[in-house]
Amino acid sequence: MAARSLVLPVVLTFLAALPLLAACDRSAPAPDEAAQSAGPDPGTSADPAEPPAAPDEDSAGVLPWPVEGWSRVVPDDGLDPAERERLEAMAAARMALGQRLMAGVTRQVAEEGPEQAVRFCREVAPAWAAEAAAEHGMEIGRTSERLRNPDNAPPEWAHPALELAERERVVLREAGSGRLAELAPIVLAPACTQCHGTADQIAPGVSQVLAELYPDDAATGYAPDDLRGWFWVAEGER
Repeated sequence: MAARSLVLPVVLTFLAALPLLAACDRSAPAPDEAAQSAGPDPGTSADPAEPPAAPDEDSAGVLPWPVEGWSRVVPDDGLDPAERERLEAMAAARMALGQRLMAGVTRQVAEEGPEQAVRFCREVAPAWAAEAAAEHGMEIGRTSERLRNPDNAPPEWAHPALELAERERVVLREAGSGRLAELAPIVLAPACTQCHGTADQIAPGVSQVLAELYPDDAATGYAPDDLRGWFWVAEGER
C-alpha cells in the first residue's frame, strides 16, 4: 500500500509534463526537417548540377564578337578611364597616319597624275604605316572586303568587320591580356574614284598601272561615300 502511494505522484507528474515535452519537440525540429523547411541556401543554386547564369554582357558595355578570345566593347560603358586613354592614343595614331596618306596621295595626283598616285600607295603607304606602328608601339594597317593589295588582308580578330554594314568605330578587347584594338571605317572621297571608281571613271593609264601592279585587283567599282574598307589599330603585346 505504501509503494502504490509513492508511484502514483510520480506517474501524475510525468503525465503533467507530457504537453511541455511535446511543445519542445515541435519547436526544435530534427536537423533534416529544419533543412527541408528552410528551403535552399540563398547563396547556392537549388540544383547543384545547373551552372549559374552568365552575366548580361550588354549591360556592362561588352558585346559578343565572333572571334574567340575577343569581345566588342562600348567605350563609354565598357572601358575604364585608363583604357579610354589608351584608346584615344590609338585613335590619334590612326588619324595621323590617315591624314598623312591622304595628303601624300592628293599631292601625287596634283603633281604627277593618278597613275603615280597608284605607285605611291603601293610603295610609300606601307612604309608610312610601319613608321607609325614603330613610333606608337602599335600595329596599324588598312583592310577591305575587296582588296587591291593582298598584303592588306586583315588580322584574324578583324575579319568579322568585313561583313559589317555599319560605319561606326569598332572597339575590341582581348581576354586575358586586356589588349585593345579598333577598326575605323574608310569612306570613299570623290577624288578617290580616279583609282577606285567605276570603269568609266578610271583613266586608261590608271587601269594599265593597276593591271601591272595588281592583277587580282578587286578594289574598283566604288562610288563616293561608299564604305571602302577599314583602318585597324591594335596595341602591342601586353
